[in-house]
Amino acid sequence: MGINVPNAPLASPIDLSLATPAMEKAAEQFEAVFMSQMLAPMFDGNGSDGLFGGGKAEETFRSLLIDQYGNKIATRHATGIAEAVLREMIKIQETQS
Repeated sequence: MGINVPNAPLASPIDLSLATPAMEKAAEQFEAVFMSQMLAPMFDGNGSDGLFGGGKAEETFRSLLIDQYGNKIATRHATGIAEAVLREMIKIQETQS
């Protein structure tokens, strides 16, 4: 079952080759930050105590670990967020030209 919208204009395809390396990097960085923010609540309830806990050091470096998780997800282009952001950046660039 699909959504049927009569007389809806079709979106024009976006040529991703118009993206500059700086735009691609910014889109990927956005995805990394977004994913880090989405992952952070997963670790809020995890304590760092116990026999194999890292104590204060674990608490201190946990945000850095979460940032690296976000970076790794973004570099694999697994979510498509960077591509969506890049498409929007190209649209903005085309309207300003």
